[in-house]
Amino acid sequence: MAPRPAPDRPVSWLWRLGYRGAFLTLRVWWFLRRPRAEGAAVMVWRGDALLLVRTSYRRPLDLPGGGMDKGETPLAAALRELREETGLVAPGEELEPLGAVRFAELHRDIRTHLFRWVPAGPVAPVADGREIVWAGFLPRAELPAAGPGLLVRLALDRDAQLPSGTRQMS
Repeated sequence: MAPRPAPDRPVSWLWRLGYRGAFLTLRVWWFLRRPRAEGAAVMVWRGDALLLVRTSYRRPLDLPGGGMDKGETPLAAALRELREETGLVAPGEELEPLGAVRFAELHRDIRTHLFRWVPAGPVAPVADGREIVWAGFLPRAELPAAGPGLLVRLALDRDAQLPSGTRQMS
């Protein structure tokens, strides 16, 4: 199935402009404060193809995911971000924890909890045209040339280290 483009909304460009402005402001804040961040992301596999998203404010392709709200569990954050960014609703018991990866990016120390989901049936991600401008599946062989972000590369390394069905907590 081909990637689905973002729906055409008359004011989407205004939302995208707002996201870009907020992201630039945050980058200055992160440079000054050097904060720590904690989040969750989901690797959604369809055969050998991985679901990736492109945000309106960053170039690299990324996994559906984001920051954890105060008091939110990694699983709850992963499910929420997956739904918000792609419209996909996954049963929580189907998400397999892959552990967490820690990395530095944009002057932040980031810890991201990774999950793997292999849906039983077909799924059709949808980009909202505001924060997410593209969502689709790319075959594993095409990922290096597609320009994946650091988190995608780290997640692929982690996913390759664990056999399917393995549960790891970190």
